Amino acid sequence: MTERKEQIIHEAIQLIVTQGHAGLTMRAVARASGLKLGALQYHYPTRLSLIEALATWLGEETAANFEAYRGAESTDTRGLHALVDFLIDDPLADAFDLDTLFEQLWAMAHHEPPIRTLLDNLYAHYLGYIEDELKALGVKTPRPEALVVMSMLEGLPLFVGKGRRWQRDAKSGVKAIHRFLEARFGDGV
Repeated sequence: MTERKEQIIHEAIQLIVTQGHAGLTMRAVARASGLKLGALQYHYPTRLSLIEALATWLGEETAANFEAYRGAESTDTRGLHALVDFLIDDPLADAFDLDTLFEQLWAMAHHEPPIRTLLDNLYAHYLGYIEDELKALGVKTPRPEALVVMSMLEGLPLFVGKGRRWQRDAKSGVKAIHRFLEARFGDGV
């Protein structure tokens, strides 16, 4: 992907965060990117092509971040705790408001197949990483346990994310997840 195309994708993501998914129009992206509509359409001829590129970029960035995270497996809960910390402090959060972005992506997924596919694939990998950590702990039913852990991690930002009513409780919410994991999986059962 060229630097210009990536800049356009970044502007599109910022529009989703600041204007909501309905604000993602070709004219708005062109304006935010400092381009005329025709110049934007040279790079992305249609809104669908832009959304497909956005989904591809987010998928690749997320996969690269997961791969960079993946370290040596551990047979105690340190690996699971490290995974939780990684997921809470996602490197993409440095560039984007992920709490709002993912809320909007979920809304888009109902109408935009590339976004639905992105989320399906992303969460399948995410679930797999959690399952791998639970398997390393010897958990007998890793899939349902991983679904519960993933639900906690994904649900927390809905209540304590940026601008949310209980935002000030975010750190204590993460600590509570760690305490739950230690109580539930401390002995690997």
